[in-house]
Amino acid sequence: MACLVIAVELYEDLTEGKQHFRLPRWVKLTALCGFAFWAVLEAQKVRRRLDGLLRSPQPL
Repeated sequence: MACLVIAVELYEDLTEGKQHFRLPRWVKLTALCGFAFWAVLEAQKVRRRLDGLLRSPQPL
C-alpha cells in the first residue's frame, strides 16, 4: 500500500508541480515507474491470496 501512496505523490509532483519530494524531475519519473510497478506486483500478490482463500473449502 505504501508503494501506491508514494507513486501517487510522485505523480502529483510531476503533473501538478507539488513538492512532496525534492528530487530532480528525471529521478521522480524513474522512481514513479519503479513504485508503480511495485504496486502492481503487490496487488497481484493480494489477489492470489484472496483467490486461494475463496477457493479453499469453508468449515461450518
